[in-house]
Amino acid sequence: MPKIVCSICGSNSNSAEGLEGHRCIPGEFLKKDESKSGATRNELKGFRFDLLVFEFLCEMAGVMAEGVESHGEENWKGGFDNPGRDLDNHIFGHYKKWKAGDRSEPHLAKMAVGCMFLWWFDQKTPQIESEGLREPTEGAFKG
Repeated sequence: MPKIVCSICGSNSNSAEGLEGHRCIPGEFLKKDESKSGATRNELKGFRFDLLVFEFLCEMAGVMAEGVESHGEENWKGGFDNPGRDLDNHIFGHYKKWKAGDRSEPHLAKMAVGCMFLWWFDQKTPQIESEGLREPTEGAFKG
């Protein structure tokens, strides 16, 4: 049984259930943030969403919307014959076009979306294979 590790808090499991029911932000990962007015809220330790570039996230969301129009809702989660090879080629194809000065499409956002897909397959492949959602293929990511 492969070791499954939560990418957020580092919790891990070797059990057949994996991290089922796991919460990445249990009480020990939260601390109270108190404002001058006395109002409190839980601070998410290790998360700084305020540092993300919102406009770039919007660009990625546009790429996803374009993908839904072309391929259907969450089609990419159905798998690729070889996620590493197929996505690598797609990502680097956009990099090559962007590097050559082509600004006719959002190449950097498309690269980021491809990297997000790679991340998802890297995190989910053991679960996907155990649930039979797709057959493991040679060269596919193994968790």
